[in-house]
Amino acid sequence: MSYDPAIKRIKRKYGIKGYGLYNLILEYISSQLEKHSPIPDLKETAADIADEWGEDIRNVEEMMREMVDQDLFCIDIETGRIVCLKIIKYLDEYLRKVPEIKSAVEKWKLEQVQLLKGNIDSPTKSDKIRQSPTKSDNVPLEYNRIEQNRIEKKKIKKNKYLDFVFLSDDEFNKLKDKLSIKVANDYIERLNNYIGSTGKKYKSHYYTILTWFRKNNTSTSKEISAPSFPPCPKCGEPMIDPTKCICEIKEDWEREGDGSYILREFVEQIEAKNE
Repeated sequence: MSYDPAIKRIKRKYGIKGYGLYNLILEYISSQLEKHSPIPDLKETAADIADEWGEDIRNVEEMMREMVDQDLFCIDIETGRIVCLKIIKYLDEYLRKVPEIKSAVEKWKLEQVQLLKGNIDSPTKSDKIRQSPTKSDNVPLEYNRIEQNRIEKKKIKKNKYLDFVFLSDDEFNKLKDKLSIKVANDYIERLNNYIGSTGKKYKSHYYTILTWFRKNNTSTSKEISAPSFPPCPKCGEPMIDPTKCICEIKEDWEREGDGSYILREFVEQIEAKNE
C-alpha cells in the first residue's frame, strides 16, 4: 500500500499526518463493513475526525480533498460521503493471507508464553535469553506500562468548549477553583480565538491556560507602599520617620527664623500629602 504513487504524493505533501489520516479512514471504513452495509464509505465527517483527534478541521478537510484528487477515494454523489473502492483489493489480499497469518500469530503467542516461563527447548533461543535476561524480563513490564498509560488516557473524556478548546470535567473544575469561573471562561475564549486564528496545537489546553494566567499575573507591576510610622505624641500627626515629626520641624523653623527655602518647601509637601 505504501508503494502506491498516490500515497507517496500524500506523504511528500503532508508527511506522517497525511499517511496516518489515510490509514485512519481505511480503519473506519473497514470496521463498519457489514452484510447490511456493504458499501465501503466513511460515516465520519471531517469535523468528527478533527474533534476526536484534536486537529484543525481545515487541515483535515484539505488532506481529504487531496486524497480524492489523487483518486485514493471517490465521492458518493447521493450521500456526499467518501468511498474507498481500493479497500476491496486490500481486503482480498488480506483474506488470502488470513490462514497463514493466524497460524504464525498462534505460534508466536505460544513461544512468548514459553519464554516467560523459561520452558523453551531450543538451545539457540535459550542462549539468547540467558545472554540478556534483564532485557527479556523488562520488555513485558515496559509494554504493560505503556499500554496501561494508553488505556488511562483514553478513559479521560474531554469536553469541547467553544470551537477548539478541550478540557476534562476535572480540569475545568480546577480552573474554576484556581481562577474563578469568570476568569476561566475568559482564558478559554482567549485560547479558542488564538487556536482558531493560528491553527497552533497544544498537548494540554488546561496547562496552557494556567501558564498564560501565571505569566500575565507575574508580569503585572505591583506598587511598593511607603513605610508607615506611628503618630506623633505631641500633635497626633503621622511622623515622617521614626524620630521626626512635622511639628518638631516647624518649631525649629520658627525658633531659627525663616529657615531655608528647601526646608519650607519640604514641610509644605508633607502637609499637602497628609491632607
